[in-house]
Amino acid sequence: MNFPFEVKKFNETLVIFKDGNKIRSVEIGCKIQQFIVSEPSYTIFVLTEPPVSEEGKENLFCIDIVTGKINWRKLASKSRSVSNVFTCIELNSQDHRLTVWDWDGYRYVFDSITGKEIESHFFK
Repeated sequence: MNFPFEVKKFNETLVIFKDGNKIRSVEIGCKIQQFIVSEPSYTIFVLTEPPVSEEGKENLFCIDIVTGKINWRKLASKSRSVSNVFTCIELNSQDHRLTVWDWDGYRYVFDSITGKEIESHFFK
């Protein structure tokens, strides 16, 4: 069976299509920097680029493709600087781990389904 969903990004909005038809728009609230679709879990991992006035807030989201609801959200929590945010994400679909890097030099590994932090290391 083919994965029936397609996701497109438009500035602050993700538009979700099923079998070529638009089924919903998900407003994120700030510029989307990167997103990854996980076919096995029907989720979208979204990394945003918050404006300076909103730095220090969550900028990593896990969104359910079917409902459009946010399953979990994360803040770059090991920050030494006030403006620390996540900057890059990578998904390992084999073990359901989401690897995330932040501006201050930490690498985090999260369980992509629960959002639970598995490990973090300082690399700078």
